[in-house]
Amino acid sequence: MTDREPIEHRSLSSFADHIITRQTVEKPEGKERWNAVFDRGLVVYEADQTLPGGATAATREGASKEASAEIRARAAGASVPQLFPGPHLARYMRHWDKKERLEALGIDPDEMYSICRETRSEVWELDGDWRREPGVTRSIEFYYQLLIAEFAQSVVNDVIDIEEGRDGVVEAIKEAFDAGHYEGAVPTRKTWELLGCRVDQVVNELSSGPAISHEQNGNQPRI
Repeated sequence: MTDREPIEHRSLSSFADHIITRQTVEKPEGKERWNAVFDRGLVVYEADQTLPGGATAATREGASKEASAEIRARAAGASVPQLFPGPHLARYMRHWDKKERLEALGIDPDEMYSICRETRSEVWELDGDWRREPGVTRSIEFYYQLLIAEFAQSVVNDVIDIEEGRDGVVEAIKEAFDAGHYEGAVPTRKTWELLGCRVDQVVNELSSGPAISHEQNGNQPRI
């Protein structure tokens, strides 16, 4: 739904420090302390356990800069395939690309993580052996919320027809499944029925009045 440089043409260096890391804040004794770790996405695989650690700093920017410096240094000291074996770098970059797209809409990816962590498996009704990786449904939901936000923004800006945009959301999810982006997860007929109902509810919202952005709606997900 967006015109962007293909993932296969990008590299680790093309992503900003705060994009390749995930930041959280603690406030011991009322003083902010930011932690940043390598952002591997919402699904954790065995190979991810050997990834670079994190960093702590007084500011969000400082923590992400320090953590990303370690990541980039390790990638420079060894071949990238050695640090990110097999298809994992492509998986990470797909996730980072989604974060960039959320930011372009004014949505904080870290806040979206919190929303998607609450996603129930019943929302997607998947088959297959995906349950050994419980982050799969959260990862699908993360993509769904991004697509819906882009859809709504495109309708507000009069750059897309509502029905065309609706079909685009469903097609993008289907393409992600077909490409094997959600390992072990097999969509069922119920998956597409539930997705269609959710997108139709958004279409009804958009048709009945001005679209509400995530920011205006407290960054709450659309149904």
